[in-house]
Amino acid sequence: LGPLPKAQLPACGRSVAMENGGTAAVPAGSSWLADLNAYESVKRKEVHPQHFEKPVRGPTSQEVALAQRVFDPVRQHYREEAREASQLAYEEQQRVRHLNRARDVQIRREKRDFDIVNLQGRIDGLADQQDGGSRSSRGLREGKIAMPSSYVDYNIVSNTPFDEHHWAPPDNRPRAHQKQGRQRLVPAATLREYNIVSNRYLEGHEEKAYRDQEITLRDCAQKCMRHKRFDPVLQRLTDATEEARARAADDARQTETVMDAEARQPLSFHGREAKGFDLITHAVKDPELLRTLEAAEAARVARYSTRHVYDDAVKAHDIVMQDAAEAQRVALVSHERVLETSRRGHDILSNQPFDGPMRKQLPPPRTTPQPDTWGKVMRYHLTEGGAPSGHRGDGIPAQTLEALRLNVPHARHAPLGGSLTSRASMRDSAAFAAHSGSLSARAPAMQATCWAPPAPAVPGTPGRASE
Repeated sequence: LGPLPKAQLPACGRSVAMENGGTAAVPAGSSWLADLNAYESVKRKEVHPQHFEKPVRGPTSQEVALAQRVFDPVRQHYREEAREASQLAYEEQQRVRHLNRARDVQIRREKRDFDIVNLQGRIDGLADQQDGGSRSSRGLREGKIAMPSSYVDYNIVSNTPFDEHHWAPPDNRPRAHQKQGRQRLVPAATLREYNIVSNRYLEGHEEKAYRDQEITLRDCAQKCMRHKRFDPVLQRLTDATEEARARAADDARQTETVMDAEARQPLSFHGREAKGFDLITHAVKDPELLRTLEAAEAARVARYSTRHVYDDAVKAHDIVMQDAAEAQRVALVSHERVLETSRRGHDILSNQPFDGPMRKQLPPPRTTPQPDTWGKVMRYHLTEGGAPSGHRGDGIPAQTLEALRLNVPHARHAPLGGSLTSRASMRDSAAFAAHSGSLSARAPAMQATCWAPPAPAVPGTPGRASE
């Protein structure tokens, strides 16, 4: 099936858009195939007529230059006299037209068709041309009067009503509105019920005078209460009733504050001493509470004393540990360091000798020398609990026995009760006084005790070469 010719397409039915912007009619009863064929014909076989026309030529530069020179921008008019005259006539015509239109709009908005100066109609000429007369003349002929242009019902020039002075005939003049006069108000000050000469009331003078006196007193009292409500000298309210209410309110507020503060306190704060007795009279109120507080105070003091005892014990333990550390630190140092300095015979810094009148005093050594053979034997006997023959060691302190066992030279000349602990630690120790007292009591027995004999000479030793 080929496409349908354009002549065979009926005028009714659907329409198909064409390439040239038009539409092609499609029969109402045609099938979908006919619609496709018509669409194909429009898209492929028809050409827009504009494609067969010549292109529009634009203005050339010469034409543009000539058009620009038609008007003179300096003198503000056209260079051709004829065109300038026609333009001026056209502008005058448009100006008059706009002014007339503005005048018509003004008359329409003002809704006044007469001049207030000469009272002549402003549109009478147009009205006569259209329907043969002005609006006022038409109203007179038809028996209708226009709405009055004034809000008053009298002539403002002669100050007479319209029924006497009006431009319309007497039968057509507007009727004046009947007004009722307002009630005349008289100031109350001008009406007096008393005689201004005798200053007495015309009726019931005694009763009214008493009434005026009471009103005056009450007004004065009210003013006094308003301006002098509080007495600054007595520091209280002038009215006794208000003073009582104010005091009651202050007491209630203070009581509420105290109760609120007590309720906010923790449970541990409820046991105050002030609750157990009166602070002024010292009268006991709650003896059980006072006994409880005293027991708690005694337990607190005991707890604090236990703390001090514990602190003393800790301090004593620290002193013992310091003494032990001092002894260990001294034991780690060799005695040869002290002997090397003593053998040199002088100080290497100041060159002072250790012998003679200008000698430098050497500090006593704290180191322990190595024991010789006799010292080892004596240490063995002392360790086993024995003593040399003919001597007793029951009363010798442990420090002295230790010095003898180690064969410390300066221990023999040290006072009884000496120890290897530092002087600072012994000075800080709380047991130093008791220890010194016990040793001083045993001093006579220790002085009577004989010391161990010196060590025998060993053949071949340097110390016995001269013997």
